[in-house]
Amino acid sequence: MERTLYRELLAWKADKGAKPLLLSGARQVGKTYLARQFCTREYARALEVNLFDYPNVVALYDTALTSAEKFEQLKLILNTDLDGEAFLQDGILFIDEVQESESLLTELKYLREHKPRLRILCSGSLLGVKLRRLSKALPVGQVDMLKLRPLSFEEFLLNTDNAMLRDAVADCFGRDKALSAPVHERALNVYRSYLCLGGMPEVVNSYLEAGIDLAGVDRRVAANIMAAYLDDMNKYVRNHAESNRIAGIYNSLPSQMLNASRKFQYSKVDRSARAKTHASALDWLVAADMVLLSRAATWAEVPLRANTDSDVFKLFFGDIGFLVSLTGLDFADIMTNQSFGFKGALAENYVACELAAVGRDLYYWRSEHSAEVDFLLENGIAQGGILPVEVKADKHVQTPSLSVYRRRFDPSCSLRVSAKNFGFENGIKSVPLYAVFCLGRR
Repeated sequence: MERTLYRELLAWKADKGAKPLLLSGARQVGKTYLARQFCTREYARALEVNLFDYPNVVALYDTALTSAEKFEQLKLILNTDLDGEAFLQDGILFIDEVQESESLLTELKYLREHKPRLRILCSGSLLGVKLRRLSKALPVGQVDMLKLRPLSFEEFLLNTDNAMLRDAVADCFGRDKALSAPVHERALNVYRSYLCLGGMPEVVNSYLEAGIDLAGVDRRVAANIMAAYLDDMNKYVRNHAESNRIAGIYNSLPSQMLNASRKFQYSKVDRSARAKTHASALDWLVAADMVLLSRAATWAEVPLRANTDSDVFKLFFGDIGFLVSLTGLDFADIMTNQSFGFKGALAENYVACELAAVGRDLYYWRSEHSAEVDFLLENGIAQGGILPVEVKADKHVQTPSLSVYRRRFDPSCSLRVSAKNFGFENGIKSVPLYAVFCLGRR
């Protein structure tokens, strides 16, 4: 599948001073596939080492040998002259499932300093969790990092033969020009198909194999991936109690989204749950990229992180398809734009995933009373500063909270994401739901 992150991998290759690269992301988002595709396409000598298949490499890096001695032994195990001129000129070492060796992760510092010409790409399952829980911290500045997420809506367009539609949407976004009514409706239909499926490659691939027919999609695929997520976590948790807390938080997300308080509440997980007992479980879910965390800003000023309330936040599913799967929403209801309880939450979760996919940190604003703006986009002051984003699931776009925000902060521009076409009126830019990927274009 075509992934937009490939461009960043090419930029890493072109950088003569590039460091070892860690490719992180949730399970089954396609990290191994993308890394293997990149290595075999772009290098004449691509050496792949999956640590599940090389326990002797894991054992080697747990020995008391010096870093230099370990490297020489690694060359013998792999039967490859890793620092020979031929490999250095057009070779790459791809280490998959690198989370299996904490010692090898910390050895990347030595490789960066003493083998700077050796190209190394590492990926792994729940790598984000592993990096947060290393007994010896990974040296800052010694590695480059990229994150792969589920397919964004833009990538969904590219992989479902809708590249022309993607280009038309991006063009209209830049010019505040409406798409023709028939094309607008077609784009909304493709968007609704994406809501049904989400962006997990296996799910999208099942859709392609079914001839781009939702009726032919096996809904058990998404459910099985979620089950595998929760089963897999037992390998990377401190104890059974933590795994129960992780599952409890994750399974509470649908009810949290309908919470009248519009924020995450530990009491929705369990009556006895508190931040003190569940904070590490929440951190695990965020590190595993299973959930997205949006922080509440108490004041709309750059930098937003300095104006947040650490105790007030929202959680979203890391893939919109998981919300649909876990709640059992009917594809037909989504496709025919019916009204249902989760319609607003579904649109908001979708926007959160899209913003995360284009590298945006997630923030929202809430007043001391009841006004709330769904997202805040942080740009440099010269680029307009903080831009408020209100999300509507349909074409009904009355936004009293956005009006409160605008009176208080007088933003240079406000964004309304909805089922309406492109437009600009009274300082509010109308962005269709299918065009949220364009908000990464600063």
